[in-house]
Parts: sequence; structure tokens; C-alpha cells
Amino acid sequence: MPFTPNDQLGPYTLISLIGAGGMGEVWKARDTRLNRLVAIKTSKKQFDERFAQEAHAIAALNHPNICSLYDVGPDYLVMEYVEGRSVRHIEELHKLLDVATQIADGLQAAHAAGFLHRDLKPDNILITKEGRVKILDFGVAKNIAPPKDSEATLVKSITGKGVVVGTPAYMSPEQVRGEAGLDPRSDQFSFGLVLYELASGIRAFDRPTSAETMAAIIRDDPEPPPATLPQPLRWTIERCLSKDRERRYHSTRDLYEELRLMSNRLTSITAPVIKPIGSRGILKLLWAIPALAAGFLFAALLPMSSGGPGRAVPFASEAEIQTMPAWSPDGKRIAYAADVNGVFQIFTKQLNSAASTQITKQDSPCSSPFWSPDGLRIYYIVGQRSLSDTSLWSISLSGGQAEMVLDGISEAAISPNGKTLAVLQKEAMGLYRLAFSSPPGDPPRLHSGDAVSDLPVIRTDSYLRFTRDGKYLGFYTDAGGRVSFWKIPMTNTQPETGGQAEEISKGNHQARTAPFDWLPDNLGIISRFNSLGGEKSLGVWDFQQRVQRPITAATDKEISPSLSPDGRILAYSTGSHGYDVIEVPLDGSASRNVIATARSEVAPSVAPNGFQFAYVSDRGGADELWLRNRHDGSDRLIVGGEAHRADSPDLLDTAISPDGSRVAYRKISRGEIEIWIAPLSGEAPVRMWQDPAKIPQRGPTWSPDGNWLAYYSSRGGKGAVLKARVGANTQPELVAYVDQTRPAYWSPRGDWIAFDDTAGLRLVNPDNKRDVVISSRRCLIYGWSYDGASLYGIVPIENHHLMLIRMDVPSMRETKLADMGLASAAMTFAGFEGHSSYRGFSMNPDGKSFLTSVYRAKMDIWLLKDFNKRTRLLDRFWPRQ
Repeated sequence: MPFTPNDQLGPYTLISLIGAGGMGEVWKARDTRLNRLVAIKTSKKQFDERFAQEAHAIAALNHPNICSLYDVGPDYLVMEYVEGRSVRHIEELHKLLDVATQIADGLQAAHAAGFLHRDLKPDNILITKEGRVKILDFGVAKNIAPPKDSEATLVKSITGKGVVVGTPAYMSPEQVRGEAGLDPRSDQFSFGLVLYELASGIRAFDRPTSAETMAAIIRDDPEPPPATLPQPLRWTIERCLSKDRERRYHSTRDLYEELRLMSNRLTSITAPVIKPIGSRGILKLLWAIPALAAGFLFAALLPMSSGGPGRAVPFASEAEIQTMPAWSPDGKRIAYAADVNGVFQIFTKQLNSAASTQITKQDSPCSSPFWSPDGLRIYYIVGQRSLSDTSLWSISLSGGQAEMVLDGISEAAISPNGKTLAVLQKEAMGLYRLAFSSPPGDPPRLHSGDAVSDLPVIRTDSYLRFTRDGKYLGFYTDAGGRVSFWKIPMTNTQPETGGQAEEISKGNHQARTAPFDWLPDNLGIISRFNSLGGEKSLGVWDFQQRVQRPITAATDKEISPSLSPDGRILAYSTGSHGYDVIEVPLDGSASRNVIATARSEVAPSVAPNGFQFAYVSDRGGADELWLRNRHDGSDRLIVGGEAHRADSPDLLDTAISPDGSRVAYRKISRGEIEIWIAPLSGEAPVRMWQDPAKIPQRGPTWSPDGNWLAYYSSRGGKGAVLKARVGANTQPELVAYVDQTRPAYWSPRGDWIAFDDTAGLRLVNPDNKRDVVISSRRCLIYGWSYDGASLYGIVPIENHHLMLIRMDVPSMRETKLADMGLASAAMTFAGFEGHSSYRGFSMNPDGKSFLTSVYRAKMDIWLLKDFNKRTRLLDRFWPRQ
């Protein structure tokens, strides 16, 4: 029977009808027990099962951006009464961003709980008077989480395959087609439609009938979002509205984090959201025509930005990883590195062609291609950067035999006139120095005469690039743990006599370097910066303004920017790459994932109890230190939070103390690399010791009694393993000098400290009285058995396979335990990025397996067309020929 005002439903008195539909009615009511307003949704008998599912969905969701469920009656639901305004009434951009972020936050919470909304639209979103967004109406929500046996009847699907559910104007293409197996990316499409409408004032697919609307969603592209929106927001909308759901966000959590970061960066924007002008607006506009005409005439002739980058399109996606794009001098093709059965080779591909051509066929990985100025040859690096055995090669574009140009080179660039190669040349002790080979192939001459020549260490993750006019060489480097960017004046064949290199990076701290390209005016570079979206976005570093600004709103990580010769198209590599935590059994069986997500989880350290381990995760947008309980899968934050994330630190190298009370870890913040110690109880962390010289400290490892920490660093300009007494804040003691700075591990017996070096795996007494090489193999990862009687390691062998080995102490006998199969392309790619293929080694107390983290990646090359194009406003109406 129909309800009327003042009717009673249990303890609730109906006040007024809010809305009605085929499934029932929604009433404003008063709870007579608590004297508060509520919203009551009534059900018709034939919808009892779906009604029960809505109750189940809302009850499972406890989030400030989702309307709460208070009570359930025999044929009604009692929910939070939201007194607010329509989400459509947004006038300013910063408010739009805030609302979009809140919607995404609520949506990702629903998805995390295993529910799809399936009917997200402006009518189901309200804003309270306090500015809080509330998502309403989970009437057609679907449970996508695997049900428990006891829940199987309650959460089973009510709509079968081929049944279309939702509001036509806000459906995803897969909803329209009635596909089974919908996932959160379907709601992301609906969210994109909502955001498009809020920003433009019109629906993306506005057609006369529902049938035409649904057909348009499947086959048509909407008009681009308003050009007045910031480019990152336009990209977010376009990505959500991709017909191919694989091109949407991998998780709604990523969508939320992207909007949150965007909102934080653009909080000062108060520009209005541009929407269609109503009749009153037109009348007002008529009075202003004379002034507007004069203003338009003035503005139309002025040069202006096109509003940021244009549309991105895929370029190369055939292999697991393709990266490091480099434009040919004529701008008609791109050379890049891509994996072939795990080994990187150099390919070329024309812009208008779907086919690529493999240029190299070498046994060692090929990387970092660049063209000779005449476009007839391609230069590239051959070898494993992580093992410092690289060289510079070249090959003719027409084929033939590849030729080694220079040995011991980790990075190179050629001047626009082709007369000079700038290179990073290997020296003694594993150091690299800037040098110049002129003509190309002649023995390099070390750079001298300015501050660059005095840099103590040039690591292999440094990058070189000439400006297009050849006037400057850009040098982005990690020198002795200090990241810096240098602009070096050049003559035709060598650094300019008397010209001093300028350090651009002063006061602008970076956690690590990244590949870069110059802007055409030489006044800035394009690169990836740790201050922009947690090292995901590409951005412009403006040298004149001394600021960095994002040019993309990355959801995946973006690297290796390369600008076309005319400056209009930006090629770059984008995708997912980072670490997952794995467990490696010592019996030779396959490794097992412990934590494998779209985020990076790295450097695990097992507690003495065996069921907890510490690790670093960037799930919150910046590195944080967490403690995982393997019994119940729960996590507890040890080092992190909003204030911590605002500093954008880089964390790594965790090590839980032998008594299980503390964890030591490496922290990079504002250019300083230090070891900190944090109690697992959650109390504030402290520095291991405050070094006045600020020499980088990495890779802490505890002595068995917990009184000392050994770590790798440098002393007197040489690589070194040092040890510091915990709590003393005194000068550390030297354990040994090293050629390579690799992690050190203190034996559980206390008698040895092990570390990988040029000669192989070394063992040194903590008091430096004995020093032996236990194995000449180069270990990708290594660590002690739980009893300290042997070392385990993973080493590369023939045919690009990996081998798990054991090295007994003191017999120094090596045992091969298992062939771990073909090394993945991602492991080589890790070296390109300045990372290790594995990170962290921690033996489980049962002695049967160890935890580590492995680098994984999937990268494609995309093109961003009309990059930073400058036009006149008049050109938008009458384009110049």
C-alpha cells in the first residue's frame, strides 16, 4: 500500500517524500528514539532480493564519503539523511577538484570492499553544507569479491549475463553491452562521465534517446574536455573515458591518489569552471560586447600556449618492456630499446608505420640509443650497468657489423655537429668521470677546470645530453650521493675555455637522477622529479623561474622523455615498474609472491619471531615503513603519515634488530642520505649518528648483539664499509675499503661481514684482521644462513639464466641448488633505472627460505603530440597555413 506523511515504520515517522522509482520510494523521516532525521528507502515485494543486496553493500561500507546505513526493517532501509546541494552546483575549479577527489575516495573504498556501484551519476552524489561529498543509492551495486560459503546465497548475482543495469547516460561501454565480469574500471568510466559533466556543464554523450546514447558510448568519442581545465585534469578525464578499459586506471586507489596530489598542487586556483551560458548570461554578455571586442582584438594577436600538451597516443607496445626513445635528426622515426627473450636490443620504428625493425642482435643488453647527426648510425651502450662492464657501440642504420667505439663507458651523448662525444668513463675503484672524445672514437680526455671535474664519484645513474644548438652539455648526476644538474658551456669540440659549469640544482633537492631532454630554448629540461607525483609524472624544470611544473597527470610511472627535433612531440616510456616482496625456498622450488601489488614494496626484513617483517611501501604516494603480520595479513605503520609524506623521503634497506625491538633503515631527504633507527612500537625514529660532513650512509646491518651497525659509505673519497656504535653518535670505524658500494651483511655468529666487490664476494672480520674472497661470482643478491655457517646467493649464469647457490664457510665450497630460469627483462631494466634487480635479503628463522624483493616492470612508449605548442588565439578560428 502507498505511504503518506505521518505514517509509522517501526520507530520512524515519515515526514515527506524525497523520491520514487520502480524499486520503491525514499522518504524523509524522524527517528522517534534518537530525535534525528533519517532517510528511509522502502521496497516493493518483487525486489526483496536486490533490496537485501543493497543493505549488504551499504553495511559493508564505512566511509565518510558514502551514505551510512543505520537500520534494516522487514521492507525498508534506514540511512543517513543527507541535507545538501546537488553536485552539479560547482562554480570554481579548486572546488571541482576537491569534490572529484572525495568521490574517488568513496568509490575506491567501495571497490576495496568488493562492491561496484554501477549507477554512479550526479543525481546519486550530494554535497553537505560542510562540503562533504556523499555517494548515495547502492541499489544496483554488485559484489565482485569472492564470497565466503556462508555468504554465497546473499551476495550472488541478481542480474544475469546480457542484462543491462544502470542509467544509460552514465554507463560504461561494457555495461551497455551487458558483459559479465565487470570490474572497478566500469565505475571509473562512469566517474569520468560525471567529472566531464561537472567541468563542462554538458553530458559527454548527450543524445535524444537512451538507445542512441548507449550506441554513442560504444562507438563515439566525446568532445575533448574544456581547454580551460588544467592539462592533468583533462588527462584524468580522458583516461577514465577510454573505450579500452585496459587504458583506464589499474586501480581506483591510483585514480584517487592522482586526484589528491593534483588537488594539493592546485589548491590556489580559484578560476571558474566554464559551462554553457544561459539566457541571463547572454543578456549580460550583450552589454559587454564593445569592451570584449577590443580585448579580443588585442589578445588574439598575442602568442599564447595551447593550454599544455595535446593528446597522447601509443607508439610501441609489442614487447614486455620498450623504453629509452630517441628521435632521428629528421624527426621521422624513433630508435628505442626493447627486450627480446629477456635481452634488450635496439629497434627503430617510423611514425606512420605499425612495424618495427630490430637493429642489434647482441648477447649483452643494449640500451640508451642515440643517432649520429647525419642519421646514418645509431650509438648505444652494451652491457650490464649494475655490474659496471659497459661499453659504447655503434651500428649503421642499413645494417652490417656493430662496432665498439669506446670501452668502459656507461653513458654518452654526441654534439649536434658530430665532432664530440661526451662520455662517462670508468676509472679505478669503480668511479666514473666526465670526459670528451673528439673526434668520436679517440681516447677520451677527462674534463677539467671547474667544479664538475672535482666531483668525487660519478655513479652509473648519471645522464648526458647536448642542447640542440650545441652550446651546452647537460649533466644530471649522483656524485657521492649528492644529486645535481650541471649546465656546461661548449665550443665546437670541447668545453668552452674559461667557461664555468653552472650548477642549476642548488636548493632543489632530488632523491635520484633521471633521464632528461632539453627544451628548445635551453632554459629548462623535461624529466621526472621526485617532487611531482611521487616520482611518477614528467615535468618541466624551468631554470629561469627555478620551479618545476608537471606536464602530465601520471597514473603509471613515466620516464625517458625525448622531444622531437621540431619540439612538438614528446616521446616517453610509461608503465608500471617497482618491487614486489617474494619468498625464495632453499629447496629449489619456485619463488612465491608475498606482497605483489601495483605499488612498490621493497627491502623486507624478517623479525626474530618469524611471522612479522618490515618493508617499505609507496602506497600512500611516498615511501613509508610498514610492519606486516603474516598470520593475519595485517599491516602496521612504523614510519609515515601526512607530515612524513609531505617531505617526500626515499626509504630503503630495512634491518630489524636481533632482539626484534627496532628497525634500521636508509632515508634520503633534502639531499641527505642517512641511516635512521625506529622502534617497532611506533615511537619517533632517531639518526644512527649525525655526520657533520653529511657523507651518505646506506645499507645498515646489525651485529648479533645489537650494539653495532655496519653500513656501506665512503671515506676519503673511496668506497668503504664502516661500523658505528649504536647510540654513541661518534665517528664510525673503518671495516674495509671497497671498489663497489654494495650492501653488507653481518654474520649471525658475528665473525664476518660479507659484501660484493669487484673481485667477488668478500668476507672481512669486523676488526679488519682477515679479508678473503669466498667466491669470484658476481651475486645479484646474497645473505647469511640463519646459523651463519654459509652464504646463499643468486648469480647469473650462461644463457641468461639465474642460479641459486650456497657458499660454505670456511671451506669456501660452492653448491648449486637450483636453476631459477631465465632472468626477466625487468631485471636488466632495473639496472637501466639505477636500481638493483633484487633488494634486501632476510633469512626466515626456520632456515628454509629467505625474503627479498624483486624488480618487475611493464613499459610502453607513448607520444604526446603538439607538446607545449605556442599559437595565437586568432589561430584557433583562422589557422595559419
